[in-house]
Amino acid sequence: MFLSKGTLNLSLALAFTASAAIGKVSAVDADPLIASYEPYATGSKQTLLVSYRDDSGHDNVVNRVEKMKGEGKKVKESKNHKLNKTHSLKKEKGAGTKKGKSEKDRRLRWLQEDGAITAGFSVLELETDDIKAEIAALSAIDGVTAVEQDGMMHINTMEYQQKLRGGAADHIREIQDAISATADELAEDAEAQHGRRLAEETPYGIDMVNASHVWDYTPVMTDPIKICVVDTGYDKTHEDLPTESAHGVDGFDQYDQLWSVDGHGHGTHCAGTIGAIGGNGKGVTSVNPDPSKFTFYIGKGLTDSGSGSSSGVMAAVQACVDNGAKVISMSLGGGGYSATSNAAYEDYYDQNVLIIAAAGNGGNSALSYPASYPAVVSVASLTSSGSRSSFSQYNDQVEIAAPGSGVLSTLPTGNNYAAWSGTSMACPHVAGVAALLWSHFPDCTNNQIRNAMINSSVESGSAGWDKYYGWGRVNAGNAYELLKQGCEVAGGDSNPPADEGLSYFALGGKDQGVPPAPPTAPPTPSPTVPCPGAQQRFEVQIITDNYPGETTWTLTDKCDASIGEMMSGGPYSTSNTPYSDMSACADDGQYEFKINDSYGDGVCCSYGAGSYLVKFGTVEKAAGGQFASSETKTFGTCGSTPPPTTGSTPPSAPPTAPPTNGSTPPPTNGSTPPPTAPPTAPPTPVPTAPPTVPPTPVPTAPPTAPPTPVPTAPPTAPPTPVPTAPPTNPPTAPPTAPPTAPVTPAPTSGDCAVAQEAVFDSSYGVPRCANMGSSCDSLALLDGRGTISNGNEPNRSNTNNNGNTCNDGNSGSYHGDESIDQITVTAGDIESGVPVPSGDFITEGGRAYVTVKLWCWGSGASDTADIYLTKDASSPDWEPLDSITCPGGGAQTIVQAFDVPKGTNQSIRVNFRYNGSPSTCSPGGYDDHDDLIFTVKEDPSVTPPPTPAPTQPPTPVPTPVPTPMPTDANDGPPPSPGGVASYDEGLGAPKCSFASSCDSGGLLNGRANINNGAEPNQPNTLNSCTDGTGGSYHSDESIDKIVVSKASGGDLTEGDSVTITATIWCWSSGTSDRIDFYHTADASQPAWTQIGLRQVCPGGGLQTVTKQFVLPQGSTQAFRANLMYGSGTAGVNSCTSGSYDDTDDLVISVRPNPSIQGLVASPGKIKHDDVQGAIVYAEKDAAADMMEKELQELNQSTEKPTEDDDGKGKGKGKGGKGKGGESVGTASATAKYVCTKHRPLTANICDEGSPADDTCTSEGQSCGRKGKKCWFAGCDGDEEANE
Repeated sequence: MFLSKGTLNLSLALAFTASAAIGKVSAVDADPLIASYEPYATGSKQTLLVSYRDDSGHDNVVNRVEKMKGEGKKVKESKNHKLNKTHSLKKEKGAGTKKGKSEKDRRLRWLQEDGAITAGFSVLELETDDIKAEIAALSAIDGVTAVEQDGMMHINTMEYQQKLRGGAADHIREIQDAISATADELAEDAEAQHGRRLAEETPYGIDMVNASHVWDYTPVMTDPIKICVVDTGYDKTHEDLPTESAHGVDGFDQYDQLWSVDGHGHGTHCAGTIGAIGGNGKGVTSVNPDPSKFTFYIGKGLTDSGSGSSSGVMAAVQACVDNGAKVISMSLGGGGYSATSNAAYEDYYDQNVLIIAAAGNGGNSALSYPASYPAVVSVASLTSSGSRSSFSQYNDQVEIAAPGSGVLSTLPTGNNYAAWSGTSMACPHVAGVAALLWSHFPDCTNNQIRNAMINSSVESGSAGWDKYYGWGRVNAGNAYELLKQGCEVAGGDSNPPADEGLSYFALGGKDQGVPPAPPTAPPTPSPTVPCPGAQQRFEVQIITDNYPGETTWTLTDKCDASIGEMMSGGPYSTSNTPYSDMSACADDGQYEFKINDSYGDGVCCSYGAGSYLVKFGTVEKAAGGQFASSETKTFGTCGSTPPPTTGSTPPSAPPTAPPTNGSTPPPTNGSTPPPTAPPTAPPTPVPTAPPTVPPTPVPTAPPTAPPTPVPTAPPTAPPTPVPTAPPTNPPTAPPTAPPTAPVTPAPTSGDCAVAQEAVFDSSYGVPRCANMGSSCDSLALLDGRGTISNGNEPNRSNTNNNGNTCNDGNSGSYHGDESIDQITVTAGDIESGVPVPSGDFITEGGRAYVTVKLWCWGSGASDTADIYLTKDASSPDWEPLDSITCPGGGAQTIVQAFDVPKGTNQSIRVNFRYNGSPSTCSPGGYDDHDDLIFTVKEDPSVTPPPTPAPTQPPTPVPTPVPTPMPTDANDGPPPSPGGVASYDEGLGAPKCSFASSCDSGGLLNGRANINNGAEPNQPNTLNSCTDGTGGSYHSDESIDKIVVSKASGGDLTEGDSVTITATIWCWSSGTSDRIDFYHTADASQPAWTQIGLRQVCPGGGLQTVTKQFVLPQGSTQAFRANLMYGSGTAGVNSCTSGSYDDTDDLVISVRPNPSIQGLVASPGKIKHDDVQGAIVYAEKDAAADMMEKELQELNQSTEKPTEDDDGKGKGKGKGGKGKGGESVGTASATAKYVCTKHRPLTANICDEGSPADDTCTSEGQSCGRKGKKCWFAGCDGDEEANE
């Protein structure tokens, strides 16, 4: 379900019932607001909540009702809620300061005073044309403490969007955002996009909340815990849900509708997440898959249309409490704040009931109720990747987060299933976890279970609490382990003060879990520590306008690429409010301040009088407020703070060059030596040392050290340079030509690498760094896209003239829609997810990473950057590095590391696209394509000469010792570097010659002939095992690459321990995909043996999986990777035939090892500390009989076809939806036989007691007196073949 940009899809808008358009409203706009809280009323029919102080107050209300009836008025008391204890009626916490920018409560209310007492409330239904007069009359009754109009409630899925404000013509993009963000987030999960299922699936959210950690433990509760779902009802006939008769499901009817009928589907969907039956081979599983360990109670809180009233919801909650429910799940909201409702929820909390509710789907900071009452847990929504769902509301009451985008669950009428999105879908995950935990720790209170979930949650946003994720993502396993330490350890005190109930501990959101304490004087802030020397601190002051959530900013160091973005702020939560941020101490230099407004009207002066101010120390550097989508201010210059020139010793390291050297170090280096440079001079240099090196330096004269240390020079390098020394020697002038003048370091001489800034090169038509350096930065040369409003890209299109130029799309506006803002290539690598620059030149054979700054539309879920590399910008041949989806909306940064190939003039291309498929030049109207050319330092050793010959080792070794090799290694070529495969037509698969590793390169990339990813030379298997043709490239399964490598040098040799690494693309979250590895010792006659156990994809998208293996005898061996959708019996079939399955082989050349001749390789016993699938060797005269049983179990070399009546595989999944109904058969393969004892492999023999060793003429031939079958390996005596 996708909505194309630039068009308003009315049918889709209708499908979402009332789609949202979030535009700005000026003072003259009409009243309807997106979070407007409407009264639950129809014409003159009204509903009022009347709170009373005590029983006499209630009696007075009843008397007033009877009097009104006597006056001929239509009125009745439909419900009376008597609270367990009296509670205070409170005004909304933070009223006037914490509401969202679009919130408006239209209901009428009267409150006697803040803190007035209520013992209960009546629900009065009446008909009147003057509701104000009736409220005034009721408020005058003795004992009445509050009168409020009842509020409208509705479900919290994305089917219920907020109302349109402003003209539709002005807000088409907002409508698209509201719809498309939902569709994109639905598509993030597997089930949402494809609808394909096996017999039973585990929705991604169940694993994401780690529910299975608790399943194997037995609950301590004597009776199953009762979970209540207050919603639109429950389909009691659904095949995958607990039933009345078998599991005791019961419920509460209301609105003249049955709890056991769900005319909408919302309640059934939420119930399925909590408790769909697991292990029954149907539909889905859930947080609580065992219906014997819990029971449902269903409260019909909303009608079949998905709406209801606050009083109706509370009546359902009351019924749940009265019937023993411990956990109540409420995926609804919209009633607005009610002092009466707040008191009621406090009363339920005092009765040790835990209520969970959805935070709301407005995508704004408005408070939604009941979730925002302190006694209710407010749940935010996450996507399958763990980021915040764009629709999820954010405020101070958000407490915890759970999966809510594209959640697969049960639907009524016909045993249906579907993936829906909303905080409604997140709420039941938390409710299910709470019940699961409480059933194991029944002695804990509701507040302790609540706090345990908070204290064990997984950080999702900022450290600690933040308004988007609360305290983090709920994790059942973590909470279980924490609760094992005790309820008080996990969840705090359970004994409130006298005259208080458990609601004393219920603070909600950011305050939850913090025990109340007497007020203390605020601490005196510590004075700011002054900065050393000339350093100062940056201070950024922001005054927000009426829409603070639209404002963000960054401050970037333009001189030091390793620092980059040093400060950032926003979005903000409070309008017309000053904010101030202070940086760490910084040197004076060049910095860029950029402020953004997502709506495009700045912070002044259309909707408020906001402003910004940037100061460095006491000096103002930038200020303003009136701009459109963004404003950038650059100030200062690089290199304005040179390194010390005095003789004083720097605080952290000795100087690396004589202080009097006339050369100025590069501005990014200062006095800090390169990371890998060994000390080449004593700590205290001699000030009068000459800056040049004499022809023959004296070892004991430290002042004559080179002015710049060589990063790779070893400390033991000889003092006298040798003209023929390898590149690691100091790059000094040859001794035969002593310099007569000071030497100026050249860029290619090995001196310190300097960060390079690109300039536009008209001959290529793109930004280019013509000089070598540690990095290449496009700066602002790529900022913008095409000719879009407020963001025309300079020198567009910035794609290489020497290839096919690629024009950008011109739809949308700058920093409202997609654009590439900056590309930087840096020498270094990514370690633990963090880019680490090396400080060296970008060099052939080294590592580098590309950093791309993007502006992503909406939530970012529909935007993807395809990153490509070419080793020759003069004749570009683009090789894909990766495709990365935006991690969020607005300004985002992505990073991709890569191996630098051979070539001195290389280029990166970024293809940034809205939806679509990977491409070097996508045609979309919102797509941006930019190149950056960078110069690479040459390394002659990267590519060996065409004819291998012994060469001098790159690093001199004091005592040359030959590398230990097999005894016959001298018969072949010397050890070779890693090999890249080429396609072998005879074998039908990629093959490598002798090398230390074998890499399939791009020969396996893709699958069959799928869209945008047809596999070269398909199927790339030795026995023509064909791939499935379903789906599309890098959306569905494919094997991209296989690499076989070993840790030591030398060619791959029999007996070597190798690692097989497969780079694969896994569908969705990866949990539905499996991969097997196989090996054959003879690629010409493959007999596949499975290596180890079947593996589940470790995640979705691009993944790597590995296996360890020991190479047996055989000169031409092969490995197979078989990637399949779904699961099967491990080891049965090396060639599955599913529509999404991919099978690829890689053939390697293996050198013989005489030390293992006469040995047989067979899968050995697997010990607890062994690598699965390792190969062990047994002498031919060893007692191998003891291994025969294990051999027969583990050596799955015989592949027997699975036979169906029609000779084809059976279908899987439910047909008619997405990819369901496909065939999963097995392919026949020729049976091979092995045995545990071998004769020399000189003939195919048959033994088993025949008069002579009959020679087999064909495989499977009967021979010998016992009629045994032939096998090609040959067996001794009574050894039987393993069939």
